[in-house]
This record gives sequence, structure tokens and C-alpha cells, in this order.
Amino acid sequence: MVADALRDRTGLARNAPNVVCIRWTSISLAANLSRMTAARDRRASRRPTLAETELVFDALAHEARRHIVMLLAHHGPELPSGYLAQRLDNSWPTTTRHLHVLEAAGVVSMRREGRSSIYRLEREHVQHVVGGWLALLAPSTGHEVWRSPGPRSAKRGVRT
Repeated sequence: MVADALRDRTGLARNAPNVVCIRWTSISLAANLSRMTAARDRRASRRPTLAETELVFDALAHEARRHIVMLLAHHGPELPSGYLAQRLDNSWPTTTRHLHVLEAAGVVSMRREGRSSIYRLEREHVQHVVGGWLALLAPSTGHEVWRSPGPRSAKRGVRT
């Protein structure tokens, strides 16, 4: 009924229902893309919080979790949890625990596909947090040198 009203209003023939669907699909894809771009721009314009930085670095502190991140980075945009568990020397529950820690930190995201859990590396988030932290290590300019405001507390050569 709604599709008929849209077709009548747009002047499309009744025997071409797919044209309206394609138009609406492309509009919704464009809207989603613009929302994702805006969210990425907001993230890029602000520095990561101390809590975000701590979560990501805590998640990457363990060797097995760094191994998971490297597997996701090099072997695919998405990998099933079973594949990740086979590639690690840990038991299945330990691998699952590591994946949950990475997910809680925002390093990976998980989606369900039937009974399988598919994990994806959230590369932009990791680059934002780690890059923001590394930006704090940039060499200071001459204007940012800290100087003591007062005199020294002890004089040279004088013992008390």
C-alpha cells in the first residue's frame, strides 16, 4: 500500500516496484555513510580520554591478545572465533576470555552469524587511541620548557 502510494506520487509505473526500493536503499546507504563519516570526524577531532587509553593499552598488554590483533590485521577484516582459537596455544575458554577483553576495550567488535562469532579489528579506534597517546610524546617546542619559579632550596658548598 505504501509502495503503491510512493509509486503513484513519483510517477513510476506499477510494474516497476524495484526502482523505488533501489532509490530508498541508496538513500539509506548514503545516510549511513554520512553518519559514519561524521562519527569518525568527531573521534579524530578529540583526543582519547585517559580511560580509553588505559583500556586499550591494558587489552594489548597480553601477548595472546596482541597475537589476536595481528591475526585480524593480516588475515582478514573478519575472522571466526574458532579460527582464532586454533591459531593460539591457549585453551578455548582462555581465547574467549581474551576476545572479550579486546571487545570491552573497543579493539575488536563481534557479530553473530548463526552459531558462530565473527570478530573484526576496529582499526580506526586503535589508531585513534594509540596515535593520540603517541602524539603526547612529540618533542616540545622551545615555548613549552618548564622552569622553576623560585630559588634553589640549598646553596652550593654550604653544609648544614
